[in-house]
Amino acid sequence: MRRLFKFNTIYHNLLVSYAALTIIAITALGASSYLYFSSNFNEQIEKVNVRMLHHLSDMIDNNAIRRAEELYVEMVMDLPRNNDVLILFDQPLEGNHSKLLEIQRYLTQLAVNNDDLVDSINIYYRQLGVLVSSGAQGFTLLQADGTPGSSWMNRMLQNNSNTLWLQQSLADEGGNGGTTIEALTFVRAYPFTAKADKAKGFISIHLKPDAITRYLEPQSSTDRSSFLLLDHEGNLMEKSIGDSRLTGEHLESLTDRLEDMDEAEGNFLGDYGTRLIASYTTIGENGWRLVNLTPVDQYYEKSRTIRNTFLLLCLVAVAFGIILSNLFSLRIYNPVNSLMGRIRSSAGLSLPPDKEENELQTIDRVFNHLNLKVSELEQTFADNMPLIKHHLITGLMQGSISGQEEMQDMLRLLGLSWTGSRYTAMIIQLDPDQMSALSQENSQFIPYNLISRIEGDSAQEAAFLGTALPQYQVEVLIAADRPNTGLLVQTALGIIGYVHDQYRLSAKIAYGSWESSPLRLHQCHSEAAAALAYQYFFPNSPVLSGPELMKRESSKEEIDPDSIREFSRLLKTGRPEQVQAFVHEWIAALQEGPYSAEHGQQRIRELVDAFRTYLQDLHIPYRELFGAGSWDHFRRVRHIHQMEDWLLLSVDTAFEYLKDKQKNRSKDILEELRQYVQELYRTDISLDSAAEHVSLSPRYVSKIFKDETGVNFTDYVTQVRLNHAVELIMDTSDTVEQISRQAGFNSSGYFIRKFKEQYGVTPGVYKSIQGDGAPGSKNDRDGKVLGPE
Repeated sequence: MRRLFKFNTIYHNLLVSYAALTIIAITALGASSYLYFSSNFNEQIEKVNVRMLHHLSDMIDNNAIRRAEELYVEMVMDLPRNNDVLILFDQPLEGNHSKLLEIQRYLTQLAVNNDDLVDSINIYYRQLGVLVSSGAQGFTLLQADGTPGSSWMNRMLQNNSNTLWLQQSLADEGGNGGTTIEALTFVRAYPFTAKADKAKGFISIHLKPDAITRYLEPQSSTDRSSFLLLDHEGNLMEKSIGDSRLTGEHLESLTDRLEDMDEAEGNFLGDYGTRLIASYTTIGENGWRLVNLTPVDQYYEKSRTIRNTFLLLCLVAVAFGIILSNLFSLRIYNPVNSLMGRIRSSAGLSLPPDKEENELQTIDRVFNHLNLKVSELEQTFADNMPLIKHHLITGLMQGSISGQEEMQDMLRLLGLSWTGSRYTAMIIQLDPDQMSALSQENSQFIPYNLISRIEGDSAQEAAFLGTALPQYQVEVLIAADRPNTGLLVQTALGIIGYVHDQYRLSAKIAYGSWESSPLRLHQCHSEAAAALAYQYFFPNSPVLSGPELMKRESSKEEIDPDSIREFSRLLKTGRPEQVQAFVHEWIAALQEGPYSAEHGQQRIRELVDAFRTYLQDLHIPYRELFGAGSWDHFRRVRHIHQMEDWLLLSVDTAFEYLKDKQKNRSKDILEELRQYVQELYRTDISLDSAAEHVSLSPRYVSKIFKDETGVNFTDYVTQVRLNHAVELIMDTSDTVEQISRQAGFNSSGYFIRKFKEQYGVTPGVYKSIQGDGAPGSKNDRDGKVLGPE
């Protein structure tokens, strides 16, 4: 009792203070820990949700939207296999009725091959007023006035667009009573560059009702989230099956909110009948948005578990502290020791006991250990520095940094000093073909090594910030005391040399104008990105100046469209030297002229389309002649000179093919004419009748015969008749008049004159001296009369 009394008198004030300190420390530590961990956990939940939504949008884009567009491309580009599909856009229906069945079979097979996606495929031949379908209706003749009967046709004409996505009512074959359900339909005009009012027809691909909704359904029965698919105008295209939580008013409010969002993806909170978290992302390049709506209580469900755990731990610790404080007068030392054990257990500590230290020293040691934990958290923050830097640079180049204060806060957070009076942006494009050939490790390492080298060159004259971008690009932001274009060129050439010397890689660099504020760096980035597109036209220029090329980019000048028709005309002449000279001159004009990159690319596509049309008109089997890899080679063309080489090589190959084909055709025609004369020499044969027999013009037949045999057609017929007359003279005793008629001569006098011109004697004299040959004959060879071959 004396020892207990001693403890009471010695440690009374200390124990009371310690109990109060315990309550305060646990409450503060629990609250701060909860705020820190829950906020970071919620942020990670939002990021993970956006990434999952992005992944889902990629699945929808790749497995539904792009596949539908690729089916259209396959139908109009897979020549000559699909020639029957496209020929009715230009040919009349008369004489081509059998092609309708072939087209319907092709569409049906195409739909079957893609039955996981496609419900039916339709082709509307506008000139014929015919609709061909892979479905049960087969082919249909529309109204006599040419007015389309289907809603997708009317919508296409009303919008006067090239491409249209819409919802279409389809019959639910698996339902009861012939119900209809809504499904997406993709419609595109033909040709693929034409608007609806100029199009020769439309191709529609009706997707299956679950083609997209299969990706939108929740993964579990407890998941109360829903998905919406909106087009670029905010129209609802698809939603989760059975989802009716959004009214029309709520949907309109949601789409208005999304239109105000400039970012491609993100989250926001809204009240749409209930409190919801809306996560959205942009699908592909068509501007559609995939939206996920999740109730707030479900969205942050796991964070509530953390909150409740922290609260429970804090309440338990506080309760024990109060209990121990109330019992300190009875059992001073044991409650304190028990409290210390609780601290070690709740803090995750495993400290060995030390008999020589008192309670205060133990507490000091506990806090030292907690300090180490804080240091570990700081290290985690340091490891995330590259990501923070990437967000800073991309925010500046996209114009999403709200103000100078936000930018400076991020720079202070990164511990960087990046200031100047002038700012610009530079884009480094590493050669995609060379980079894709590297291993994954090397292709990731090289951009970051290059960034480290560039930022290491920061000096008093300029400071650099760099980050890696997709498609093997590196973005560099530059701050300098004054606008110095020479510095940009020198830096760019140094980077190109470094990349080549270190990695044997090629690179192109484009830079923008100087700006007085870093918040306008997105304009510099846009200039550099636009200038980089001109690497196609200037393959020998490693550095591209945005300020200089902006004049060309904003130019309204256009290449004369008649030049494409001139190219088509030269192709038809079959003179390769003229075509080659034209292409050289045309490419030089395109490269050196004041034309924008987009316009140049468009004209190049038109030139290639003109060549493709030339092949199609002449029925040249492209894949058989050039090989399956030729178009793949064209897609890998990186600059204008490669395109020129590919085009000229293809033209030369086509000309050689036509030349060989023409030569073989001439031989076949000549043989057919010879056979024709041999069979009908007794009749009245003329050049016109022979030309009609081979379905050619008399003039062309006369030219072929003269070029191949050396004699004209009439002389050849006469020679054949004379040969047969010689046989009759030698083998029969018929009169000259009878022989002339049997040999095909209309007049015996004419026969005698031609016979004497050929053999030097009359038929009677010739027969009388037959034993001695035919003297004076122009074709006498060792006593034998030779006829034409």
